[in-house]
Amino acid sequence: MLSKTKIDDFLKTLYTMAFLVEARDAYTGGHLWRVSQLTGRLALAAGLSRKEAATAALGGFYMIWAKSAYRMLF
Repeated sequence: MLSKTKIDDFLKTLYTMAFLVEARDAYTGGHLWRVSQLTGRLALAAGLSRKEAATAALGGFYMIWAKSAYRMLF
């Protein structure tokens, strides 16, 4: 299991990368956050635990970030 420090460092890094992606395109600003929030809420509504919903929200966030970052690179 990862330590709390490593998890916090990972989340800070992900947060910073998200700002870079969103700063590039003002039109889609906030999209990462909206998808993440919606994913977490849907997971809770589907009966998942809070921990599972947080994992799902992070997955939704990462999926949109990766798609945006890929477009920036290629």
